[in-house]
Amino acid sequence: MSNLTPEQLKHLPPSYLAEDVSRRLLDVCISFIVIETFFFILFVSSRLALKNYKGIETWLLVPIGYVFNILNCVLGILLVNIGGSGRHLAYFIIKDDMNTITTSLKITMAQEFSYGLSIAGPKLAIIALYLRIIRDKWTKRITWLTGLIILLWYISGVLAILLICHPIRYRWNKNIHGHCGNLLALYRYISIPNLITDMAILLLPLPTLYKLQTSTAKKIGVFITFVTGGMGIITAIIRFVHFYTKDIFTDYTYITQDTQTWTIVEPAAYFICACLPGIHPILRYIGGTSVYTRITNHIRNHSWTSRRTSRRTSRRSSEVQKPEVIHLANNHMNYNKKPSLSQKSLPPTPESQVEIPSLSHQALPTRADYQLGAQWNESNQFEPIPSHLEAGTVGYPNFR
Repeated sequence: MSNLTPEQLKHLPPSYLAEDVSRRLLDVCISFIVIETFFFILFVSSRLALKNYKGIETWLLVPIGYVFNILNCVLGILLVNIGGSGRHLAYFIIKDDMNTITTSLKITMAQEFSYGLSIAGPKLAIIALYLRIIRDKWTKRITWLTGLIILLWYISGVLAILLICHPIRYRWNKNIHGHCGNLLALYRYISIPNLITDMAILLLPLPTLYKLQTSTAKKIGVFITFVTGGMGIITAIIRFVHFYTKDIFTDYTYITQDTQTWTIVEPAAYFICACLPGIHPILRYIGGTSVYTRITNHIRNHSWTSRRTSRRTSRRSSEVQKPEVIHLANNHMNYNKKPSLSQKSLPPTPESQVEIPSLSHQALPTRADYQLGAQWNESNQFEPIPSHLEAGTVGYPNFR
């Protein structure tokens, strides 16, 4: 564990022994319990409200991801409360408190199992979504291969955890006869396949997204949804670099504070990304217009092509349409010209043509329309006034 000699331990300053950074891990764990629960409730509510229970991700992969992400956070809290995380290892050696170190090693091993499922569950949920929306044959094969790599990565991780020490309890109890492999090398190399599948998940939907028959703004919005998983890639890289630059076993309870924090954040990012496509319908259902729609509308309205299209549409709508010529041939009543508004009756004239405004917008009939000999029928169309109806009678309004 600690590389300090007994003589060095005696000369450690009190400030070093009193240092405690456990609050950071505790805050991260509590925060992500709340955040992940919020997104999971939205995901389940969306499936129930829309009665959409199809898909293995709905009833298996996302729930598995949620359970083990929460378990991951709970184990992080236990590491702080009873595992001594955040304090220097020398503090427990001087106090001869080996039980706390043993407890920390046991909780860490349990967290390695929960970490694997908290990563694999959300990732496989995203893969299941890809398999439904991707139509290209080769892209679909690569998607299947990525899902297989994720599954094999988890299985190999579990086997490595179980077989790295023989017997298993030798990992936290060095007083018995046994041996362990290189745990630090395991932490380093197990992260490489994880990073490869991260990149694949980020890049796989791009060809389908490029061919999607929709506006550029909506493509950007969908891409933003998938790029949320990029947070997982960033945290995985940070965690990977941390294992390569530091030997966590020199001051295990203190140095692992950072790796434990990224162990909580990384699977949480994958879980949120897996939930986002499922909660978009419930946001639209509750609020009418979702935040996603508002963002894409904002992008579309402020893009150069959209402004150009809007100006063209505005010019077209400002053009005055030529009046349509409608033949009124009912009971040989037609009118050569529009009568004055003061005219009380409509004398019969020979059949001819009368120009009336276009009815393309289906505006309500005006006084002039009635005087032109047209009325509003049950089919929402103008029709001529029968000849036997005079001004002031039933069915023909009397404009005075």
